Amino acid sequence: MPTQTDAVGRGQAHGKVILMGEHAVVYGEPAISIPFRPVNANVAVQAADEEDVLNCGYYHGPLRKSPHSLKGLTELISVVRQNESMPPFLSVDIASNIPPAYGLGSSAAVAAALVRALYDFYHRPLPRKHLLELMNIQETHAHGTPSGVDARTAISRCPLWYVRGCRPLEISLPRPLFLVVAASNSPGRTLDVIRRVHENSRHFVDYDTPITRLGEMTRQAVEAIDEGNYQELGRLMTQSHQELINLGVSTLHLNSLVKKALGVGALGAKLTGSGGGGSIVAIAADNEVQERIVHVLAEAEAIRIWATTVPANQRLGDIHMRIGKGTLNRRCRKVH
Repeated sequence: MPTQTDAVGRGQAHGKVILMGEHAVVYGEPAISIPFRPVNANVAVQAADEEDVLNCGYYHGPLRKSPHSLKGLTELISVVRQNESMPPFLSVDIASNIPPAYGLGSSAAVAAALVRALYDFYHRPLPRKHLLELMNIQETHAHGTPSGVDARTAISRCPLWYVRGCRPLEISLPRPLFLVVAASNSPGRTLDVIRRVHENSRHFVDYDTPITRLGEMTRQAVEAIDEGNYQELGRLMTQSHQELINLGVSTLHLNSLVKKALGVGALGAKLTGSGGGGSIVAIAADNEVQERIVHVLAEAEAIRIWATTVPANQRLGDIHMRIGKGTLNRRCRKVH
C-alpha cells in the first residue's frame, strides 16, 4: 500500500496488428498477431482530493459522470480497488496515441496499462493470468465476446500464434519483417461488424467457408514465416483480404489502400482488425519498397501511416504443435 499521498502508479502497453486470421479466430481458427510498438497507451494513477477523477483523450471529469463508452474502464477500476481502503479517491490519467476503432488494439492496450498502473500504485504483485482476467472486463465491453488475441498481444514481446481457448505460442521471425500500417478514412464498428459476421456465418452450410479458408491460410502463413518466405506470406495476406471482402467486412477505401500498396510492390496487403473501416497492413521486401508504400498511401488519403520493422528474434526453442490434421515443428514456445 502507498504510504504517501503523492505516490504515482504507472502502467504502459502497446498496440497490436493482426497479420492473419481476424474474425476466423472468434470461431476457433488460428490467428497471427504482432505487437505494434509505434503506438501505445500510458496511464498514471494517484490520490485525488474529493472524488474519483478520470482524464483521457475525450473526457475530463468525475469518474461517476463518465460516458457510457468508458463503462468498461470504470468497472475495471471498481473491481481492482474494491478491497483497497486508502486513499479513498483516485485520479486516473490516460494518454494514448492508439486511434480507437482502427483495429490496432486500443481498448486492450488501455486496459493493460490501467491495470498495471493501479497495481503499481497499490504496490501489489500482478500475475499475468490475473492481468488478462481484469483486461477482459474492458474487452468484453468493447468487443462483446472477445477472442483474447488483442489482450494477449498487448502484453507480449513477440509475434503470437493464437487459438482461442489455447495457450498462445511465441513465433520466431527468421529475418526482419518490414511493415506499413495505414488508417483509412473511417473508423471501424467492431461490435456491429462482429454481429454481422456472426449472422452471416449461420448461413454457411458447407465446410469450405470464408472462416475455414481464413484458418487454412493462417496455417500456411505460419509455415511461410518459419521458412522466411515472406513472398508467400504476402500472397496469403492478399488472398485473405479477398476472403474478408467476401465476409462483408471491408470498405471501398480499405480496398483502395490495399490495391495502392500492392501496386508499388508490397509483398502483400490486407485489412487488419474487425474492418468496417479501420486500418490495413502491408509487408515489404525492404526499406525502399516500404517507403514507396508509405508515399502512395499518403496520396491515397490514409489519415495516419506507420512504417516499422519487426526485428528477427532469437530462436526460442522447438516444440511440436498441432495445426489442423498435421503436426509441425515450429520455432515457437508456450506463453503462460
